[in-house]
Formats: sequence, structure tokens, C-alpha cells
Amino acid sequence: MTEDQATGLNIYRLIWKRKKFIVSTVFIVSLIAVVISLFLPKWYKASAVILPPSGEQSPFGALGMLGELGVGNLLGGSDNQFRYISILKSRSLREKVVDKFNLQTKYKCNNIEETLLKLKKNMDIAVGDEMQIAVNVLDKDQDLVAEMANYIVFCLDSINIAMTSGKAKNVRKFIENRMDEVIDSLILLEADIIDFMKSEGILSIEEQISVSVMNATDLKFQIITKEIELAITQKNFEKNNPKVKMIENEVEILNKKYSEYFGKNSDDNLYLNFSEIPQIGLKMKRLERKAEYLTNVFKFLGPQFEQAKIEETKKIPTLQVLDKAIRPEIKSKPKRSLIVLLSAFVAGLISTSIVIAKEK
Repeated sequence: MTEDQATGLNIYRLIWKRKKFIVSTVFIVSLIAVVISLFLPKWYKASAVILPPSGEQSPFGALGMLGELGVGNLLGGSDNQFRYISILKSRSLREKVVDKFNLQTKYKCNNIEETLLKLKKNMDIAVGDEMQIAVNVLDKDQDLVAEMANYIVFCLDSINIAMTSGKAKNVRKFIENRMDEVIDSLILLEADIIDFMKSEGILSIEEQISVSVMNATDLKFQIITKEIELAITQKNFEKNNPKVKMIENEVEILNKKYSEYFGKNSDDNLYLNFSEIPQIGLKMKRLERKAEYLTNVFKFLGPQFEQAKIEETKKIPTLQVLDKAIRPEIKSKPKRSLIVLLSAFVAGLISTSIVIAKEK
């Protein structure tokens, strides 16, 4: 037999020898634990389970895409989950619960800070495997604890609606200000277009160019015809012949009229100056492009503005309640059997240690 085996055997014999002391100690301590556990107050737990909306689109269309850059999904949960858990752990929610159920008196606390801390210890927020959020509340009042849990869920929804409405209000104000800026820019741009059209004599630049080209082509044809007629007449008559002079005057008048299409001497604003058409057309296109851009911005902001107004005023619940809290039928603590078993185990361990220590 080894030395360790001999030592173990001696300890076993010693425990068996003093078994009455050990058993009596365990029995007395267990009995005391039973009595104490019977006098401990009963605590009841009520649970409400909620499910945040998942995968919902932002109510603000393209503007809401900025919110998709958050880190919620990277951490294994949705943005709504983190938002709801933050609200549930907030001081403002706990203050509402304290006021509703007069917990400062119920908990016999001296101040609000102590009450809030005690309520925080009696609340537990747990996220389940299917991403549901369980709101657990402990209290000694079996009839009140379920009402407290359901009221916490109600406060969560109310605070979230208020926050959503506040966000929608800010978005609505931003869009409204931007729409006012666009409208002002359009009004100024319209005035600039009117002034430009008046100064350049523009009614319809495409039609005016078309008419001017047609008239200039017709004049050029008349000039060529008259020049041919003049050449023939000059061969048949002397240079100072009245007929030659008349045709020369006609050619000169036609050339002068034709040159007005390329100069600034014409008083007729109906026809555009060919030399200025590129600059006029370019500036007109720029003004039209700017007007089209502002118009498209206004068309884009209009639906966003209306949606933001709807979001600001609606009071639709923002969460789904899977299970409402109900009156608990079984206490949550104290666990009397566990208390007694632990007490018996500790008593047996301590009494055995005392026996061995005395023997040494």
C-alpha cells in the first residue's frame, strides 16, 4: 500500500468515526436553510417578447440610403435591434416606469438615482437566437410584474415613434428649405431667360434660324440670278446704259440685304445674325440645361417632401409584440431546493474539514 493510499484510508476512517458530528451538522444547517428560505420574499418574473422590423426600407427613399452605411449588420444584428436595446437601457424609459408605478415608494428608496439603479437590476434585456428581444422584469408583486413589463414595451414604442417623428421633422425641414432654394433659383433663371430673349430678339431660336437660312438662301439665289442678268446685259449694252445701271443697283441692294444676315446693321430682330448664332445658341442651351436640372431636382424633392410629412405625423406602432407579458403563476426566486442543497454541501465540507483539522 502506498503512502497516498494509506493517508486516504486514514481520512476515510476518521470521517466514518466522526460521522455523527458531520451528519448532525449537515442536518442542522440544512434545517436552518429551509427555515430561512421559507422566510425569504418571493420574486416573480414576467417576460414580453418583441421583434424589430427587419429589412424594412427607409421611408425617405434615396436620402435614406445614407443610413445603410452603418455598422449594425457587421456586428451580427440589425440597426433596429441596437436602437431598441439602447432605448430599453435608457434613463428616460426607466424614469417613465418609476413615475408610472411609484417605484421610489415601492422600493423604499431615498432618491430617484437609487430607484433607477434598483429598477435596472430588476430588468433584463436578452436577444434570442432568432433575433427577438425579450424584456424580463422581476418584482415581488405577482399581479403587477406583467403590467410593468408590458408598460416598458409601450414606452419603448412611444419613445421610438417620437424619435422617428423627430428625424422625419428634420428631414422634412431640410427638404423644404432645399425646395425653397430651388424655386428661388428657378424664378431668377426664368427672369434671366426672359431678359436674354428680349435682348437678342429670340422668340424660338430653332424656328428663327430655319426662317433666316431659308430667306438668306432665297436672297443668294436672287443675287446669283441678277448677277447673271447683269453680265448678259453688260455684253449687249454700254456701261452707262440705264438698264445696266438699274440691274447694278438691284444687285447692290440684294447684296446689302444679304450681308445684314452676317452683320449688326439690321433693324429686324425677327431674323438672327448668323455670326452670333453659335454664341446665342450656346448661351441658350446653358440656360435651358440649368432650368432642366433645377426642374428635375424639384421633381425629385417633391415626393420626398410629402413622404417626410407623412412620417412626421403618423403614429403607427414601430415594433411587433410576439408575446405580451402575462401574470406569472410560479415564482422565479428564491430557489429553495438549491439553497438547501448548497447549504448542506457547504456544511458537510466545513464539518469534514474541522474533523480533519482536529485530528492533525
